Amino acid sequence: MIRPILNAEETIKGAKILVNQKPYFLYIEENGSRKKTETVAGYSYECVAIEKQFERFNVKIEHSKPLFQDSKAIPQNCLVEFIGLTGSAYVAGDSYKYVACSFKAEGIEVVDDE
Repeated sequence: MIRPILNAEETIKGAKILVNQKPYFLYIEENGSRKKTETVAGYSYECVAIEKQFERFNVKIEHSKPLFQDSKAIPQNCLVEFIGLTGSAYVAGDSYKYVACSFKAEGIEVVDDE
């Protein structure tokens, strides 16, 4: 399948505030269906793009340690940048179809807001 590749940096350019982080898990194929395992495959970081009217988006980072010990440890207004950010578009929705974006990165770092 051909998937369009987005210019992820342009799509979510500007300041990004980290709102939440959570693990995502590895899935395995079993008898023709996908089954969730208890193995953490990486972390998903939920952010808001300030210059995009605070629109929310998620970025997955595979095989990483979490940026913070848990979501409660995330400081308020925590500015972040993603390293090696890539994105792609896909069609989502059941009865109402729409184009959505998915993002992946190689890393994440806290930005000093000074």
